[in-house]
Amino acid sequence: MIDTRNEYSFFPGSPIHSRVIHSNILQNKKDEDTEFYFETIKNWAISQIEKPNISHHWWYSKLPNNIKSMFETISNHSNLYTMFSTIFDPNYYIIEPIYEMNEIYITGNERKNEMIQSDRVFFISHIDGPFIWIPFVSVYRCLIGINENNKITTHFPTINECFKINKGDALAFDFNREIHYISEKNIDDSEPRVTLKSHYCIYPKYLKWLGKIMYKCNAIYNHVFRNLFLNTIEPDTWIKRFNSILVVYSTHLFVFMETFIGYRNIAYLLFITYWNGIIYNIYTTYHHSILLYILPSIYKSISMMCFYNDAPYIEQWSNIRDILLYYIVGALYLLYNNVTNIINYT
Repeated sequence: MIDTRNEYSFFPGSPIHSRVIHSNILQNKKDEDTEFYFETIKNWAISQIEKPNISHHWWYSKLPNNIKSMFETISNHSNLYTMFSTIFDPNYYIIEPIYEMNEIYITGNERKNEMIQSDRVFFISHIDGPFIWIPFVSVYRCLIGINENNKITTHFPTINECFKINKGDALAFDFNREIHYISEKNIDDSEPRVTLKSHYCIYPKYLKWLGKIMYKCNAIYNHVFRNLFLNTIEPDTWIKRFNSILVVYSTHLFVFMETFIGYRNIAYLLFITYWNGIIYNIYTTYHHSILLYILPSIYKSISMMCFYNDAPYIEQWSNIRDILLYYIVGALYLLYNNVTNIINYT
């Protein structure tokens, strides 16, 4: 129940609807104030660049007061909240800005000849946050384009979509759940891509206490990780190189687990494995407990046929992965019990 589209997402058998949303702040009418804010922020950020090939980050709390005020106004634009309402019904969800996580971000180059540096993480599949296990609450990162961009593309492999963020564009995704990466075209843009990273904690009104906990946890994690990240953009000591290796390869591992297994599947399988002994003792046969392993595949297969008209909004890879995973696990469980019974019988 992490949004209005995914009402029963706690059960792995439910189809996963896409949670990436996008809009444009400037689409409805020409807003001269907002246009002025965009231009001012862009000029300020570009004037602060020290090395053009690496990424640059300026945290919201450290910005000059006028830039901070413009950032706040843009991040609370009514078009952004209208965009969020497409998957979060405002009658049931609270959207709370997390200013502590916000930053102005200029994209660096890929630097393919420098494999061990933290900027590399942007160009490989990654998930920004670690709290994928926590149900009900979403922390959304929204990328807001400040200038025109022809060079950088943001990819979401699980929904097979990609976006170029240009002036006024807003692209929002779950900070803790969405796999994504960027790529660059080998062209010379007149300006580097300048974006605002704005963050929002979104939770059901009846779970305000959990929303507040997730707000704090994500803000603290982001503060700690950003310091580690900045220290490894250009690693020049052995400890920085070690930390850079840790950042890059932990990212690979985290994404691998989500891509081919899925963290909610891990939680479900651990739960079933724990209770399987109780079920086995009650019925004294494995034929009942086997249903718990293959039920998600059966339910998901039926649901995908029933939700055929929703196909553009469903994550195809995640659903195919889940169907295969539970049939394979179910078959292995059945094989294990048959072999065990044969051994015990002989």
